[in-house]
Amino acid sequence: MMIIKVARDEDLTQQVGRDIYFDLVDHDKVPQFQFQKQTPFTAFKEEVAKEFGVPVEFQRFWFWANRQNNTYRPSGPLMPQEEAQSVGQLWEASNETNNAELKLFLEVELGPDSLPIQPPEKTKEDLLLFFKFYNPESGELRYAGRLFVKCSGRPIDILEKLNKMVGFGPNEEIELYEEIKFEPSVMCVHLDKRTTFRLSEIENGDIICFQKAPQLGSEESCQYPDVPSFLEYVHNRQQEGMDPKWTEFTWRIDNYFSKLNKERCSDSFKVGGYKWRTELELEEGKLSIYLKVADCETLPDGWSVDAGFSVTVVDQINGKNEIIGWEKDLDLYNAEDRSCGYDSIILLSELNDPDRGYIVNDTLVLEVRVFVHNARAVLDEDTVVETDLSGPSSNNRAVLSQVVHQIINQDTENFFDKMALSLLEKLQDDNAPHSFRIADFKGIPSDNYVDVGIFMVPTSLESYAKELLARHANIGTGNAPVHYVNEMVFAVLCDAVKSMDTMCFSEMTESWILKWRDAIRGALQFGFKVDFLKGHLKSIAERYLAKFEQDSFERKKLQAIDEKISAKRKKVQALDEKVSAKRKKLYTLNLERADMYNKMNTEIRKTCEVAASKYTGDSYGNIFN
Repeated sequence: MMIIKVARDEDLTQQVGRDIYFDLVDHDKVPQFQFQKQTPFTAFKEEVAKEFGVPVEFQRFWFWANRQNNTYRPSGPLMPQEEAQSVGQLWEASNETNNAELKLFLEVELGPDSLPIQPPEKTKEDLLLFFKFYNPESGELRYAGRLFVKCSGRPIDILEKLNKMVGFGPNEEIELYEEIKFEPSVMCVHLDKRTTFRLSEIENGDIICFQKAPQLGSEESCQYPDVPSFLEYVHNRQQEGMDPKWTEFTWRIDNYFSKLNKERCSDSFKVGGYKWRTELELEEGKLSIYLKVADCETLPDGWSVDAGFSVTVVDQINGKNEIIGWEKDLDLYNAEDRSCGYDSIILLSELNDPDRGYIVNDTLVLEVRVFVHNARAVLDEDTVVETDLSGPSSNNRAVLSQVVHQIINQDTENFFDKMALSLLEKLQDDNAPHSFRIADFKGIPSDNYVDVGIFMVPTSLESYAKELLARHANIGTGNAPVHYVNEMVFAVLCDAVKSMDTMCFSEMTESWILKWRDAIRGALQFGFKVDFLKGHLKSIAERYLAKFEQDSFERKKLQAIDEKISAKRKKVQALDEKVSAKRKKLYTLNLERADMYNKMNTEIRKTCEVAASKYTGDSYGNIFN
């Protein structure tokens, strides 16, 4: 049997801002189905149609993907050839084979009458994005909905739809932020409305948060005036309240006799920085219980943790409870041993005995206590870092964060954090010397100039100059009369805006970002009103840093793969050398054998020649006489 967990818009609406703030859904709290692995996926869809009232032809399912930054997002829809397979085959294709669960997102489109309709055709150009709305005045975050957008489209193209989602007027000014990750720290960056989704590297399943554009003085009236500051607050609050070293909970199993054969797992719970669940097993006339690590797929290589638990079978009539185990008796949990427990907590004959009071009104009650002591992460073969979760929580979090960071990038400890801090500090350093040359900006100089407003600019920059002046008419009002130097500064600014708009992140460097900074600073010093570009550049820098971190992670993985390939090649080379040595030895043996045969043939030939020389022919007939 395997479990299929189906998340829908209803689950996202119910959970975001209540149970969760980051990512989209807690899969332990969505509807579940149980099927044999060989069950056709079409049969599963028919069951979904009965459960949710969505006809089979109006259902479109999406795989979920666990990304490298430990976020979990819908990655792509199931293709017709995939839906023709069994649920077990889809489970194997989903990369979730570390547990018997298949997680899916059910996309349902509604018509004007709020009834399901055929999903729109999706091409490679289409992206499915999810949106959260933040209200700074109330400090509330909620799920707003989802939209399909074109890779070549821009956020400015969907502003009216986003305003409609939350009941705003079509022209309400809003700000957009991309929620990138939240562990070990929050990364939520401003999304430029005029940059295409492709250039911003937006992909299927990405989350965009939006809010009303902050008004003057809102920072004083709102404790957390924008999405990033609110998410930082939530993350810090969760950190302060997380990772208790022990917990206890009551597990009520209603409809015991009918339900126990179907659902034997508790809801997941968090303790000691890990997600856990308990699981019952019925075998050989006894009831067994096990404690399992529930989030193995998200843990770094080399993780391990010491944990113990006890369980109390509650006597609901006489108060004579049956206590099994002691939570301070610790077992070691790791990637190889994810589950430990008690093979027999009670005989079924005793459990089902009505006089014992364990099952009343078809309900079994278990009280479970879990204690976590140490969390370890292996950095290399010789080094193990331990985190004692019984100590001060703030120190533990700092150590654990450092461990996770070292696992990701062992040989450049804290390199990315230092680089990010350095770059952002440089962007804000108004006293740094200028580092750009006119020759760095490819649109300048030029032999062909055109008039744009009060400025003359190279023809290659005409469109950007017009757009700057159209959107910010007073950008150069402090520059009349226009001097040649002012025109050159404006041309440099236009070229900087053009390169910011067209340059791919793969081509971008810190040097370019600092050149753009200096172009903006130079324009400000000459009286141009371009403060708005500073925020735009900061968002570009944040995205560049996020991309750099992701690429570094990819390079690490590729380097590890290359090292494995190199090791394999060395083994193959060693085997080749052994084979070559064997061949040489065989060749030598063959030569020796040939020489031996030659010698034998020579001796035989000599013997025959001697015998032939003695033969006279007279004795031939005598043989028969």
